[in-house]
Amino acid sequence: MKSYLVAHPADFDRAVRQLSESPEIALDLEFDNNRYTYGLNLCLVQVATRPPSNPNGTGEATAPVCFIIDPFAVADLQPLWNILENPTITKILHCAAGDITLLKTLGCQPRNLLDTELAVKILNYPKTSLAHVLAVNLGLDLDKSLQVSNWNTRPLTADQLRYAAADVAYLHDLKDQLLAELRRLGREHWLEEECRLLELVESRENPEPHLKLRDTNRLTYYQQFILRALYDFRDGLGRTFNKPSAFVIPNEVLVELAIRPAANPNEWSNLKGLLRMVKDREYFRQFKETVQQAQQRADEQNIPHRPPPPYRRPVASISEAEVEKRKRVGAVLRQAVVERFGDNAASLVLSQSSVQEFYQGGGLVLRKQYAFEVVRQLAGELGLDLSQLHLEGPVGVG
Repeated sequence: MKSYLVAHPADFDRAVRQLSESPEIALDLEFDNNRYTYGLNLCLVQVATRPPSNPNGTGEATAPVCFIIDPFAVADLQPLWNILENPTITKILHCAAGDITLLKTLGCQPRNLLDTELAVKILNYPKTSLAHVLAVNLGLDLDKSLQVSNWNTRPLTADQLRYAAADVAYLHDLKDQLLAELRRLGREHWLEEECRLLELVESRENPEPHLKLRDTNRLTYYQQFILRALYDFRDGLGRTFNKPSAFVIPNEVLVELAIRPAANPNEWSNLKGLLRMVKDREYFRQFKETVQQAQQRADEQNIPHRPPPPYRRPVASISEAEVEKRKRVGAVLRQAVVERFGDNAASLVLSQSSVQEFYQGGGLVLRKQYAFEVVRQLAGELGLDLSQLHLEGPVGVG
């Protein structure tokens, strides 16, 4: 495979023209998610073509081409987004959910996806990493040592460019082998449905991200209220300095500040792990103002100074006897799915969350057509009463 770094608008235009003529492209993104810089940032887009099998009438295919597109150098990526949104062009990815989420935040709605990781889960590979799958199927030893490389830096090194190209270089051949195995097992339609659902993946913003920090369960409601204000304050500092927020003020320090705010500039400057640039009096003043304003709002809203009750699992809406009966039926069915298809495939067919909802009194809800058919067939083979399962399939299927 030939690879080209695309770091100029004219080169980008040529790459887009060639990619738009390829019926199938392999795709990967390199991005930084609060590891080296603030926020979620696209750093590279790697796209590899699949040329026609007989482009020149010679009986031999031309070599595929990989374009390593630098979004820092190309201001308008919309022509590339148009290709990714084109439903007539297949896009092959491995472990695509994170890439799809990022693309959607950038205004791209990719269509016609094929995720090779989903394929290997359906085939019940014990490991689903790209390196493992390529080793098993193509005998390749993929070097993943640069997986956590800082992709924000420029210029990119030769090793980084080779690594980036390798992530898409073999996806066409890998996809061919995996599809052949799926067809042999009669599970190709499983992958088709899973990939259609992949197009619907959306980023879900946590309305209470501060409560995801460690040990926040020991805080009172009042302290959690203060913590939210400090969390937003820290986020603003991260944006200002283009640093991951937890690098500006460590998580554990932020939680402690919600319990015992720094009282003076000296305490502030001596906080462990605090970014050097924010240790001065001006940032202490901003911190103190943030705390005081949050305390005032908490008092006005009568936020209580007591801890929240400990988390308790939802209480089933049915009797204990019915719960135990459902657990016995569910365990038999879940085990049958695992024995028939394996653990990884079973997680797609009959998820633990679906089974848990069934235990709590709901129906056994399966929104995937293939999963509904598999479970219904297995239940029949096991002699289970479908009315006991309260089996619910996709809309219009019963």
